[in-house]
Amino acid sequence: MTVSSETKLLTVGDAFQLYIDEANKNGIRLAPMTIRTISNSFNHIKYLRMHTILISELDMDWYYEFIKRSEQSGRNGEPLSMNYISTHIKKIKRVLRYAEDKDHAVNSSYKSTSFKAPQETASEIYLNEEELSQIRALELSHEQHSLALTRDLFMIGAYSGLRVSDYNRLTNDNLHTHNGSEMLEVRCQLFTSIDKSSYGRYLWSFRSCYISTICYP
Repeated sequence: MTVSSETKLLTVGDAFQLYIDEANKNGIRLAPMTIRTISNSFNHIKYLRMHTILISELDMDWYYEFIKRSEQSGRNGEPLSMNYISTHIKKIKRVLRYAEDKDHAVNSSYKSTSFKAPQETASEIYLNEEELSQIRALELSHEQHSLALTRDLFMIGAYSGLRVSDYNRLTNDNLHTHNGSEMLEVRCQLFTSIDKSSYGRYLWSFRSCYISTICYP
């Protein structure tokens, strides 16, 4: 175990309280939301009863125990997700770094690459080109007109990569011709043009209310 040479000793709880107090005195420029997340992490550590250890002794054993207990229960009685645990780890590292900058003795384990913010493995759900083609080719009756509009709206999102909030605002005014090609001109965070040739025969007739049909069949 490697400890900085300074002699000022703080517990984990002391370090968090120091950080919060300094932030409240404008010693640290932080958004109110950031201060709240720091406080939430502090409250979680206290809930786990892991706030009394000296930060000069906070090592990898503490780290693994913190993750283990967090996976078992949070303050609401439910296990924490790995991504939420990751948020707490980031705040712990921030507080320890601040304490060290203020010349308090801090165990160097928090700088280790093993003392990291864990991440959940996300399940990637997507459709390939063949599956999208099957959806496009699906024959829908006149009575299924609303479903056809929903399908076309879905295809716009799939091929354009636009956010729902952006493609829900599309109208005929977004349709333009450039060098003989029909294009969608969309102003979102960045202005962009998209070739609209694959988007289906009801492209300009859709209504956003139909999207619930495809999301909640």
